[in-house]
Amino acid sequence: MAISSDTYDNEQLLSYIKNLEQRVSRLEFQLDIQNPTEDHNVKSSGSFLGNRSKDSDDLENEIGQFWLAKIGIIVLVLGLIFVLTFPFNSIPQIFPSVFGFAIVLVFLTVSKFLKNSYELLSRYLFGSSLMLAFFSVLRLHYFNTAATIESTGLLSIFLYLVAASILFVSIRRGSIYLTSLGIILTSFTALINGTPILAYLTFSILSTLIVYLKIRKEWSGLFNSGMLIILLAHFWFSIGNYFFADPQQTFSFSILNQLFITIYVMIFSSANIFMKNELNEDFRTITSIVLSSILPYLLLFGLSISKYRDSLITVNLLAAIIFLVFAVIYWKKYESKYSTFLYAMTGYASLSVAIVGYFPKPDYFVWLSWQSFLVVSTSIWFRSKFIIVANFIIYLLIYFTYLILAGSLGVISLSFGFAALLSARVLNWQKDRLQLKTEMMRIAYLVAAFFIFPYALYHIVPHNYVSLSWMVVALFYLVLGIVLKNIKYRWMSLATLFLTVLYVLTIGSTNFDPSFRILSFVVLGIGLIITSIFYTKRRKNQTDNSQELSDNTK
Repeated sequence: MAISSDTYDNEQLLSYIKNLEQRVSRLEFQLDIQNPTEDHNVKSSGSFLGNRSKDSDDLENEIGQFWLAKIGIIVLVLGLIFVLTFPFNSIPQIFPSVFGFAIVLVFLTVSKFLKNSYELLSRYLFGSSLMLAFFSVLRLHYFNTAATIESTGLLSIFLYLVAASILFVSIRRGSIYLTSLGIILTSFTALINGTPILAYLTFSILSTLIVYLKIRKEWSGLFNSGMLIILLAHFWFSIGNYFFADPQQTFSFSILNQLFITIYVMIFSSANIFMKNELNEDFRTITSIVLSSILPYLLLFGLSISKYRDSLITVNLLAAIIFLVFAVIYWKKYESKYSTFLYAMTGYASLSVAIVGYFPKPDYFVWLSWQSFLVVSTSIWFRSKFIIVANFIIYLLIYFTYLILAGSLGVISLSFGFAALLSARVLNWQKDRLQLKTEMMRIAYLVAAFFIFPYALYHIVPHNYVSLSWMVVALFYLVLGIVLKNIKYRWMSLATLFLTVLYVLTIGSTNFDPSFRILSFVVLGIGLIITSIFYTKRRKNQTDNSQELSDNTK
């Protein structure tokens, strides 16, 4: 009966809920209220279709309004430039330039007329008129059989005026694209003039301008593209300024050519220093650092080794000082990781070139090995793991280069081993400053020293004394391990002793003279026994200390 009663109650409850739903539905129908769930689904579906339709319309408008306008203006301007550069022999040569100036006036008038209704097209026409004005002036000397203006100096004055006007108007209008055009045309004018000092001053002024715009208006994109334009223009001028000036003229100021590259570096590098905001090392900022450090130095290095070898040492030493100074500034001001790394490594590379240029072969390898130690020391102050890792790779490359170029190894090779030992010691001394979590780089330098010393002594010392020299190295490691209380040096001592044993048993037993063979075996045996006695006493002292500590705790 209880079960029957429960079933009856459940059915009554379900019937009551159904009736309630029917009443609510009738009320919604009378009040014209839609079902929320259905309404949401309908809206979602409609929204999706509407968004797709809207996206399609936006793309169509984008292509029709912007792309076609840009492409149309570019095609029209190129066609007019072809007209201005076409050699009309049957008419007075001034007529093409007059035609160009007339087109400029037409473009300016139409641009002003369309300013309110078609703003985008108006801007394109305005920029096109500026470019056509430049080519119209250029036509007065080039692209014809009889120049209207024969003096390139006078032509340069007019071109500089047009280019300066473009820069002034574009900056006032806040147009990055027109400003880039002005920088290109001003650099082009410097190439056309062909006077070295004027070209270098023009590039320097443009460098200062883009730095000013970077600081004042935060035009980072213009800053990066402007640096690239200026460096490319200087490169073209340096390799001969073909198509414009006498190739021999550009080489008469060789030292100035390179000095102005260092001036560009100082101007470019000051941009981020004088910024009001903190240095955010994003991709664009790192690109600017590369363009203001590595790219100018590659240009300087290429010119130094190809055209101006007489000033290679002076210029590279000056460049090293400049790059390292900026590395210090960026570290002191921002504690920058990547900027400091790029400036410092560029400075070290420039210093290496100066060392190679000053010292004869193979003596410069000694200085390069000790430069590696200098880099490790300064990288600790910079707290840069990147510099340490990069320096170790370069250190190995220099060492292997020495092995290839030296022919026969000399005492110079030992300097690589001592530089590695000192580098490892400095890293261990300042490990807290570097905040290194592992000892990998220190171990890497010690491993390098472990292999360099035996290999160098094998080629330097007469074969009968090789085993004795290796035992001296093992004793040296053991003393270092005792004095510094460092287990790594003691392990290096043991490894060197085992290497000596292997050498004596394989090569010494067959190739040595009988007297040296006996001497090698006796000295090696005595050395091994003395080392064993040392470890025996050391272990006994450790046992006694442990026992004494245990008794005190009890």
